[in-house]
Amino acid sequence: MHVHPRGFIYWSSPRYKAIVDADLRIPAHLEKAHQFCAHCAELDLDEGMEAHVVGGMDASFCLFVNHRQCVAGYEL
Repeated sequence: MHVHPRGFIYWSSPRYKAIVDADLRIPAHLEKAHQFCAHCAELDLDEGMEAHVVGGMDASFCLFVNHRQCVAGYEL
């Protein structure tokens, strides 16, 4: 778990290359985060890339961030 400089809590998993901006101490959010990480593992994202749930754990899409090229988009 991390605290963003603007004060909100987020969680990251380098293993799954995933970022979630929800409080995972809430069991329902934790379960959805596990599902999201399983999906990220299936994507096999390139080095320097991460997937970020957009709009909380009930969001139906994610933002893919490529740190090497400094770009982001909703499509992989």
